[in-house]
Amino acid sequence: ARFQKPVLVLGAGAREHALAWKLSKSVEISCVYVAPGNGGTCPGAGSREDGGNAPLVRQALEVQGPDFTEVVSFCQEEDVQLVVVGPEAMLAEGIADVLRSNGIHVFGPSKAAANIES
Repeated sequence: ARFQKPVLVLGAGAREHALAWKLSKSVEISCVYVAPGNGGTCPGAGSREDGGNAPLVRQALEVQGPDFTEVVSFCQEEDVQLVVVGPEAMLAEGIADVLRSNGIHVFGPSKAAANIES
């Protein structure tokens, strides 16, 4: 058996839902948390009945900069190993920098790099 870890996807759009759904198919992932998620992020989505390996779980988190304490605390409590950030606004606020400084892996550019695009 493989050692599986949870992942957190931040965002509420179709892009984030598609990323979460695809991540749920991986045998390396135990659970895909989505915050705040959308109507497609519901019980059963990403479940084994849907052909997935990991359930999609909609999570009510306050994603508030500049320190993003609720996101960091959630990741530490749930042993989240990777955060995928969708919205450019969160990246421009520096969420990737905060997560990295707390030892949490993140898929997304630094605040400085995100500001080049925004």
